[in-house]
Amino acid sequence: NGFISQDEDAIVSDLGMYTLTATSLNGCVNSANAFVTLGNDVPEITLVGATLTCTEPSATLQATLDPVGFSVSWTGPNGFTSTDEDPLVTEPGIYTLTATSVNGCTTSDNVDVILDQDVPNASATGGTLTCLTPNGIQLDGESSTPGVNFSWTGPNNFTSGDEDPIATLPGTYILTVSNPTNGCSETADASVGEDVEVRVWDSNSNVRY
Repeated sequence: NGFISQDEDAIVSDLGMYTLTATSLNGCVNSANAFVTLGNDVPEITLVGATLTCTEPSATLQATLDPVGFSVSWTGPNGFTSTDEDPLVTEPGIYTLTATSVNGCTTSDNVDVILDQDVPNASATGGTLTCLTPNGIQLDGESSTPGVNFSWTGPNNFTSGDEDPIATLPGTYILTVSNPTNGCSETADASVGEDVEVRVWDSNSNVRY
């Protein structure tokens, strides 16, 4: 495009072959060629998000860059920043990765980190052991959260994975309802009393023993 310059280090903006000609005071001439090519490679980004749960309150974002060798910069919620390609995060929200190539070209992509820490609800009901219940009473465990697991503990090392187990000893029974999807759990207490006193009526004295 008719480019000419007398600067030793010229600024150029077009692609192509540039020829430098150097002439000495004695008239000797020599030349060399320099090629200017287009370096506009933009990285391709593939991101994998994450879900924060009660059992995994932190997660690692996964980024794949093609080709490799680009510098990266992450931004996210609450002022989060990182230059790690696969950073560890603890907050839900939108995270943005910006990749920069050696030629200054940049590209960005977003990934979502989801929060799943919903705690299941739990309720537990006990009762009273009497002479009419020699085999124990049935505890009542309930939760409206679907797909949960039930776990009971109680007196004398009592344990059970049943939703409504049988209790044969008085005391406090603790129900733990856990969500296997996110690891969140809730507890509830059930009290079991005991009324097994034998009462005798003395008709002569009108006294109950």
